Amino acid sequence: MPDDDSTDGSFNATLDTLTKFSETSIYKEIFGPLFKPSAKPAGIVFGLGFKSLELVGRAVAKRCWGQEEYINFIAQCDERLMAIPDNDLIEPEPRIAIPLLEAVQIHGYDENLRELFVNLLISSMNSQNFSTVHPSFVRIIKELSTNEALILKELAKLGNAPVVTISQKMGYAGRLTLVKYYSNLGVQGRLLNVATETAGLENLIRLGLIEIPADMKIVSEGIYTDILNDNFVDRYRVVSTGDHVIQKLFMRPTGLGINFIRACIDENAEHHCGTYAQSQEEYL
Repeated sequence: MPDDDSTDGSFNATLDTLTKFSETSIYKEIFGPLFKPSAKPAGIVFGLGFKSLELVGRAVAKRCWGQEEYINFIAQCDERLMAIPDNDLIEPEPRIAIPLLEAVQIHGYDENLRELFVNLLISSMNSQNFSTVHPSFVRIIKELSTNEALILKELAKLGNAPVVTISQKMGYAGRLTLVKYYSNLGVQGRLLNVATETAGLENLIRLGLIEIPADMKIVSEGIYTDILNDNFVDRYRVVSTGDHVIQKLFMRPTGLGINFIRACIDENAEHHCGTYAQSQEEYL
């Protein structure tokens, strides 16, 4: 374990590196357009004098992270930060800022996850949006895949989305679930494949961000039309011998999920209240 003197020396050396970097032409080229007469100075996110950001911000430069990604992260933070009125700006809690800036070193290469980290950091510095921030959100982002982040972005726009489960009746032996929680939300969000999305929904449930109520469906004309006519569902319709059944369900954000969406995706996202009814199995 290094002693305090060596730690302070390393800290100061890293801070000197950051200071020199801020004077380079590439830094000015990146942040120059952000200067405005009434705007906060560019590069503000690590230069506000907030201890939680200052300490970890130095460590950011020490990690083996690509310079381009590092610059992009700072630029995204600054762009969001300058939209916050000065009187609404607050220091982020260390229990949010420190693990967030450490986590972005590992996960920040993924632009979709990096965007969530940026939004969460800025939300934690905005007194008008701070109430939506929860300390668990850093851990949650770390446990998301790119596809799951895209699912949440689509769900943030819609409020809820249709889901179906396909099963095969096995006589007295019960039934075999062939597809659990299939949604065509991935088609809209351009996700990779059905298996990835289905597993992703289960992970989002595990993280407490969404729920899929049992035996309930959305009451809205035609909302299941696209998913029932989906090529993936058609595959099971073709091979069915009258023993395949489908159940209409839906997904929606939980209370925690709504706050996560507002803190990490869209601070203006609304809580949609749909009309729901009992769902019955139907033969394919």
